[in-house]
Amino acid sequence: MSRTIILFLTAKQDTKILNRIQVNCNAGPSSDKEGFSAWVSELRVAFNPRGWLLSAAVSPSKTVIDSAYDVPSLSRDLDWIGVMSYDYHGHWDKKTGHVAPLYHHPKAENEFFNVNYTLNYWIQMGAEPSKIIMGFPLYGQSFTLTDPISNNGLNAPSSGTGLQGPFTRQSGFLAYYEVCLVVDCSR
Repeated sequence: MSRTIILFLTAKQDTKILNRIQVNCNAGPSSDKEGFSAWVSELRVAFNPRGWLLSAAVSPSKTVIDSAYDVPSLSRDLDWIGVMSYDYHGHWDKKTGHVAPLYHHPKAENEFFNVNYTLNYWIQMGAEPSKIIMGFPLYGQSFTLTDPISNNGLNAPSSGTGLQGPFTRQSGFLAYYEVCLVVDCSR
């Protein structure tokens, strides 16, 4: 497998192409945990003679970490571990929530859905702290509230995504500069 990837990357002259591989952690068998670690180890061996860096963007979810990652193995073989510490909540929850809460909020249902817990859990499971890169969103999420007059705070029921931004044109997401159009960010 690594030979095929090396051939592909060198033919394309694009060593960043693997950044575009996305997997569905809910779709594979339990052997994928071991298989993913073995694949990363194989890539490490193939990348070393070329001086290439190897990194991965990984889930912040404790459930996914436990079922999908051999953390010590990944920490050994990756140069960086990019923890996607965002999108803890969104329109899919059918209620408002913080996109990337730094700490557990008393009104949050899941004590694991916060950056502090996630990064410390990766370290507790065997990730080398110096290899962890904390991902953070430079965007906001918007919601269509079910009852905007009387219930508009944290955990307010929503019926879906909010309006799209004028530049990103993606319902439910606003880039930082679109948020600045709504909120005075110059303060």
